[in-house]
Amino acid sequence: MGMAAKEHFVLVHGEGHGAWCWFKLRWLLEGAGYRVTCVDLAGGGVDPTDPNTIRSFKQYDKPLIDLISTLPEGEKVRALFFLFANTLNISNDMLPQFVISVLRIAV
Repeated sequence: MGMAAKEHFVLVHGEGHGAWCWFKLRWLLEGAGYRVTCVDLAGGGVDPTDPNTIRSFKQYDKPLIDLISTLPEGEKVRALFFLFANTLNISNDMLPQFVISVLRIAV
């Protein structure tokens, strides 16, 4: 497909889910030699934040923004989002220097 074997994918869950929803795709990508990080947004999955205390998309997206902000200089990722368009827009607008491409999927 023309992608480098060490390309980094960041997989972000949708509302009411957690990083666990990506387990099958993660195994497939890692099995093909890609680097994969699955993120639990605030209040999702194993993130300890009480969902009832989240009052903004900035709060909700903090784990994703923190992850992307800590990438080594020059590293770029491909981000896959499940359903939640606001997270996609915030991360794409705030950190374009780290994101090669963004794909939003819905089932």
